[in-house]
Amino acid sequence: MRINRAWAAMAPVGVVIIAVMLSSTGPIANNDYGLHLRIGQEIAENGKIPRHDNHSYTLPKAPYPAHEWLIQGLLYRLHKACGNSGLVVLKGLLTGLTLIFLMLSIRGPLVIKLSLIIMIWLLGWNHIYIRPHLFSWMLASLLVLFLNRRIYWALPLLLLLWANSHGSILLGVGIIGIHFLKEQQSKQSYRPMIWIGLCMLVPLLNPLGIGIYTIFFQISAHTGFIGEWKSYALNTVAFWVLTGLFTLAGYGWFKSQEKNPYDLILIGVLALLSFSSSRNGIMAAIFLTPFLDQWYTPLLSRGEPRARKIQAWGFVILALALLGLRLNNGQVLSFRLDYERLPIAAVQFMKKHRLPGPVFNDYNFGGYFLWKAWPDYPVFIDGRTEVYQGRVLKEYLTVSRAQAGWERIMRKYDIKVMVIRPEREIAKVLLQHEAWDLVYFDYNSVIFIRSDILPELRRLHVISPYGHRDSSQVRQATEEINYMVQENPVFFGGYKILAFLLYRQGNLAGARQAIGQYLKLHPQGRRNPEARSLLRALQRR
Repeated sequence: MRINRAWAAMAPVGVVIIAVMLSSTGPIANNDYGLHLRIGQEIAENGKIPRHDNHSYTLPKAPYPAHEWLIQGLLYRLHKACGNSGLVVLKGLLTGLTLIFLMLSIRGPLVIKLSLIIMIWLLGWNHIYIRPHLFSWMLASLLVLFLNRRIYWALPLLLLLWANSHGSILLGVGIIGIHFLKEQQSKQSYRPMIWIGLCMLVPLLNPLGIGIYTIFFQISAHTGFIGEWKSYALNTVAFWVLTGLFTLAGYGWFKSQEKNPYDLILIGVLALLSFSSSRNGIMAAIFLTPFLDQWYTPLLSRGEPRARKIQAWGFVILALALLGLRLNNGQVLSFRLDYERLPIAAVQFMKKHRLPGPVFNDYNFGGYFLWKAWPDYPVFIDGRTEVYQGRVLKEYLTVSRAQAGWERIMRKYDIKVMVIRPEREIAKVLLQHEAWDLVYFDYNSVIFIRSDILPELRRLHVISPYGHRDSSQVRQATEEINYMVQENPVFFGGYKILAFLLYRQGNLAGARQAIGQYLKLHPQGRRNPEARSLLRALQRR
């Protein structure tokens, strides 16, 4: 009977964790997905960890610090065995294990467990990608469990695994150091210092040696232009969740009977990391968990059991509502690549029409290029700032931002094709440039080709990612957008454009068919005001 009651009491936690796991099984959208598979394949086939990179034409044979080699090899083998479905399932599994290990380390009431799960979920809402950092979340939560349960013998093995998986090992060693410094302060024993020394030495058993402690700084020093390395925006839920998290941590430390300075140092370091870069928010929540548990358990354990039960199921309702948002957007149990985020169709267009190189690729596209376009198309750059830092990274930013000197860089590398995101400033410049022609676009990619290259390849003279260049040429615009949806049959935005053009020409049957295809590919489009307006107009006629 007691066992059954214990399981029933933990049911809300189980429901919320399952909700988080399901919400993590959306389509693969991270831009470095292909990068990790490519490196993993080379490790598996060559039987050794790469020391130099051979994937770009801008930095051939550049030194490559392969600090994620273990996970890259694992991801490739899983993909080879199970395809993309296996990677999507792995996303959900790693997210669930992160929360399970963390919950096992908490001794407080359900309210603390559930509130922390929701906090972590919201902080990681846009960061749950199939990449090595997802493993670092799990290892961080496992570290918290080992320290809380004093399973010290497992720490060296954990650190050895972490040091060969992800550069965040530095933070893990720092957490261990603070833990044992506190223990040494209270016990006045030499043993904690031995543990600190051992835990600092074990991570050196990796291909980079002592460089594993500096790789984080090497990468983060050149990531100011990358979205996930920027801070949370003030108008986001995650920013206020993070603010609430550190407010609770600071107040808990202030009200605690033992105001240990090491705890305050930890709170300060985690606040600095997470407020300066959104990708660090989850790590902060994981490492603050034991302190929030310790400081707030006495307070939240009071009160009527009935009230605590109502609070717990309130969190369950919130979790199911959040899961409903993911379901509504098609982000649950979707075992595929995300066509809206990855340049899948653009790469297919390049191969189909045999576009010549060298190609200037968007930073966000480099990883996918390595998996699906290399070696036919060596990249200008990919997501490894640790490889391209310095000259090449500066050249990439100069071109993508259309800054002074961009044409000189294009001539330097004899670039013939550009595959970039539509929002880049250079795309708007090239649209008006007489030496470059637009030949393809969709929701995430724009392809320009030099005017003197492949004259037989069709150019787009009227339509563009930014609207019609000449709204009076309706018939030519219709022909061009028809060509685009033939080249990319899942370009749902193209069908919406086509529907409006056909409607303007009085082709109501064609407009209905096009808007129907748009909604079939993109059901969320029913909420689009333009689409609703066209549907009403078609119903009236």
